[in-house]
Amino acid sequence: MSSQEDYLVIEYTKCNEKYIAEKIKGFDCEFDIETISKEYIEYKLSPFFHADERYSLIHEGINKDSIEINFNYNKVNKVELINFENSDIKYLNLSIPDLSVFPASVFKIKHLEELDLTNDSYDNLPIGISKLKKLKRLSFGHTPIKKLPKDFKKLRKLEYLNINFSSIEDKETFFETLALLPNLKSLELWSVDSETKLPESFLKLKRLKRFSLVGSEFDFTLVYQLKNLEELDLSLSSFQDFSPEIKKLKNLKWLSITNSHYLKNLPSELALLKKLKYLKIDYFGSVIGYGYKIKTNDTYNLISKLENLEDLHLGDYFEGLYPFWKNPKLKYFRFDENYTFPKPEDLKKIKNKINVDLGWQCGKMNKINPNIICNY
Repeated sequence: MSSQEDYLVIEYTKCNEKYIAEKIKGFDCEFDIETISKEYIEYKLSPFFHADERYSLIHEGINKDSIEINFNYNKVNKVELINFENSDIKYLNLSIPDLSVFPASVFKIKHLEELDLTNDSYDNLPIGISKLKKLKRLSFGHTPIKKLPKDFKKLRKLEYLNINFSSIEDKETFFETLALLPNLKSLELWSVDSETKLPESFLKLKRLKRFSLVGSEFDFTLVYQLKNLEELDLSLSSFQDFSPEIKKLKNLKWLSITNSHYLKNLPSELALLKKLKYLKIDYFGSVIGYGYKIKTNDTYNLISKLENLEDLHLGDYFEGLYPFWKNPKLKYFRFDENYTFPKPEDLKKIKNKINVDLGWQCGKMNKINPNIICNY
């Protein structure tokens, strides 16, 4: 790997275990050689790199070759990949803020399964992405992509797409293209707001199982019609509530609502979602000063009616501990706020083992009822 002020060249060379180990030792304070097992090194192939450049050999969740050249190269605006056509690279992260031109040499990595290209600069993709026939996950994040290339529809194995929805110029065509991808199960739209509207072509995504939204506001009218949807993940700062139409999502198993400044009570129809197993309502920070109106008692009463709930995560918006013994199938419970210790007779109502994340008071709960297992 070599670089100038604005130009980064990465050359791929197959290496043996001894070569990799020697290179790792050249990274003072970057790697601990003892944390990398012999077996891991044996089945990895490594790109060539200079010891003065920061490079990550390991990427969590990836058990094959991976390259992660991200925000450490904030001055680079052009990248060239050399000799990658014969590599076994499966994961590539080129999240470089000022990358102005999409590196077409990426298309030579024929075994690539996951690609992350989040940046601030380029707004189009060249034709050729269909050469990545094994690609399963593609992330653009906030990158201001205006449209998908014509051959995008040929990504037959693509399962997950993350993209800046506000920058897409022709949203109708965008969803028509996605509808042609037979394995697309998960879609994440960034930068959505009150001006963002879903076109009717969105309903063509009949195979979609997971839908994630990041931004401020959103119109859910068409979302309620996706009857096969199983997961809904919302990180919307101005989200307030669902309409009673939420009951139409009868196959919903997973619901996460985070970071809303103005969250109101959830509709009673939510209790009709009999398949719901996971629920998260949290802010990840102080909500003091914001206009949220969700009520603790009303919400807790609603949650207690979710008879198949297995995983519950609550915090920030709520006062007092949720009575987690009211959901007999609950397997995991986390509460991020301060709370008053519950009555021992209530804790003894728990008949099945449950993992809880409740801070220092959990040990006392375990002594009262061994079915309560503490996650410290």
